[in-house]
Amino acid sequence: MPSPKLLFLLLFLAGAAATFLIVRRFPSSDGLDEVGIDPKLVERASQKAARIEAPRKFEFGQLTLWWDAVPKEVRRESVRPDLRSNIHPSDYAGIETCGKCHPQQHSQWLGHAHRLMNARATNQTVVGDFGGTATITYKGGTGTFLTTDDGHYEMELRKGDIVRRYRITQTIGSRFFQYYVGQQTEGPEPTDHKFYHEEHVLPFGYWIDEREWVPTVHIGDEVPDSLRPDPFESPPEEPKYYQRYGGCNMCHTTFPFGDMFVRNGPHLGNHAEGEINWNLGEYISRFHPDLLSPHQESWELSNQELRKVAEQVWQFEAAEHAVDFGITCEACHLGCAEHVATPSIKPKFAPFSEYLFSGEIPSAKRTHRNLNAICGRCHIGERPTLAAGMSTWNSTEHADAMKGSCYSQLTCVHCHNPHQGIGKKWQKSPDADDQSCLACHAEYTDSLARERHTHHSWGSAGSRCLNCHMPHLNEGLQDVVRTHMISSPTNARMIHANQPNACNLCHLEESINWTIGHLENWYGKTFDTSRIEAAYRDRSGSTGKEWFHHPNEAVRLIASGAATRTGAIWALPELIRLLNDPYLINRQLTQRGVEEMLDVNLRDFGYRFYLSEEERRAPLEKIRHALIEQAVPSQSEVSP
Repeated sequence: MPSPKLLFLLLFLAGAAATFLIVRRFPSSDGLDEVGIDPKLVERASQKAARIEAPRKFEFGQLTLWWDAVPKEVRRESVRPDLRSNIHPSDYAGIETCGKCHPQQHSQWLGHAHRLMNARATNQTVVGDFGGTATITYKGGTGTFLTTDDGHYEMELRKGDIVRRYRITQTIGSRFFQYYVGQQTEGPEPTDHKFYHEEHVLPFGYWIDEREWVPTVHIGDEVPDSLRPDPFESPPEEPKYYQRYGGCNMCHTTFPFGDMFVRNGPHLGNHAEGEINWNLGEYISRFHPDLLSPHQESWELSNQELRKVAEQVWQFEAAEHAVDFGITCEACHLGCAEHVATPSIKPKFAPFSEYLFSGEIPSAKRTHRNLNAICGRCHIGERPTLAAGMSTWNSTEHADAMKGSCYSQLTCVHCHNPHQGIGKKWQKSPDADDQSCLACHAEYTDSLARERHTHHSWGSAGSRCLNCHMPHLNEGLQDVVRTHMISSPTNARMIHANQPNACNLCHLEESINWTIGHLENWYGKTFDTSRIEAAYRDRSGSTGKEWFHHPNEAVRLIASGAATRTGAIWALPELIRLLNDPYLINRQLTQRGVEEMLDVNLRDFGYRFYLSEEERRAPLEKIRHALIEQAVPSQSEVSP
């Protein structure tokens, strides 16, 4: 028999958690048994020990995903062993279970936009016109939208001899637009092409208010028309403009949060408030063993195989791995199976798991940090930004809020009731909005104090907190909406860059000299004259006109939104010029803004924002003649 020291060495090599050494008995020359060790298994045990000693990891900001093991120094007493997990697939109960005991919240959810952020395509969820007569003509091709005899929805794209047909399987959204997910069923590509096998976002969506089919936007980077892909001739390949839906359904659908550490890792890690460590290898082995080969342990994967596993998790299809379609109760409250089994145990407001290690002991209660983190699981991301750091388009509300002021005290639910939808328009009155700010800034409750602070009369647009500190700087779904980055109208970065400041968003006709003069007189702020000289073409002319001609497409769109929102008739020539902007999204929102401001329908002139530049030429001439030459007596009367 081997000595105790030899046995200890062998067990150490094999690892205390599992026995990989197979002991074989060989007859000895004297007839006594002798223990022999399989060299291959010794080598395997040594490899495992090496992996555990130096485990592989993925790092995303404050989030680290450990594969082979979590180092001892990382395993801190912050996992709250007294609390059960609430982020594993088995911890979720599902929306119907929640509705049995919480009928009021369930009823409110049925009317919330979160419900249909993602859904299976059925006659209860599809809102687009699939009657077979609605079409769109775009880039020389025609899209037709059909319902088959067996009740399925299809999108047909035809251009010359090229025909592609898609079977629609899922819907995205239901408030302003509805986009569609599906697979190609007919086309010139060979049948083994990914278009036929991967569910991806299709090139046209339905604009609900306008009751028309339109090209989708933000599937890839928004670019000038000349660079936008032609969905009829050659559907775009990855990584740009072809979007396999498994990559973005993570925030439109309710998945176990344990999966989200991989699926949304970069965003979660970059916006986390503290250190997070996740034992990915053990989690996958337990809950997704099908991603490993039979009889294969997680530490045995090569780096290439490991990357493949991560990619598979990233592309999880909702039909196979989601808790529920859409954003349901457990997207925010996390897994509630324990609460369902024992109602006296309330849902926890933070994630817990034996695989989760953080830099501090988390609270399970309804804390300020936990409330904001719930929204921050999805309302984060990387977007183009303006000079002061706020995003230029939507879905990054939490990330923007954390860049600005006040969120050390504010929570998202101060302004947003998570159980009630906003509707088409913001429902709260300006007075109610002001109250959200005055709850902390009570010194401005008095009307005279407010006027001294804002230098605007009580109740005017200039006295409203949000107009100065959360102005309309963000591209929404069909108009320009408020930024969630709370900042000051004296922000020098915006003024130095000739980008929209809160003062000129209301006073587009005034010059930057006018604005700077007031900010200096009222608040004692100074600005770099040389930088302003370099950034502005005309310091004494209309700042709005500076923005209408700005090289940054987001600034031009913000100017358009400000002009139509404030009824700036003098800006009509500039707005009509923006109806010919090289960016489709700028034309789209400007079209809607002009129509609302003037109560006209630009389609009556033959204009569609998605027409080519050549196709837009004649309609725009008609629009200029009707809206400027006939509607206003002279150019001098409409210029600032």
